[in-house]
Amino acid sequence: MIESENEQQKLNFFLFWNEHENVFWKWMESVLDQPILIDENEEDDNEDKYEPLRQIDCKRLEAEKEKFHSAIDTLDNALVRLQQLWISSNDPTS
Repeated sequence: MIESENEQQKLNFFLFWNEHENVFWKWMESVLDQPILIDENEEDDNEDKYEPLRQIDCKRLEAEKEKFHSAIDTLDNALVRLQQLWISSNDPTS
């Protein structure tokens, strides 16, 4: 019963994430789009220094997003299996 409650809690978190995921990714993209504040004395030296970092950060963010989506798919498959088990365990004909 405790294990079932823990799984239920995980599923509730998963459903919450599914409903609000786009907000997180919009926020994350806005953070990456923000200008980097640097000291005026260093501005000339660092003007182009951060552009490759931004590109790398965007690529890394996309890769992490794909990993996260893969994890969600795995959880979704587990949810379907759990629902099938639940239905079959409560089915009086089985």
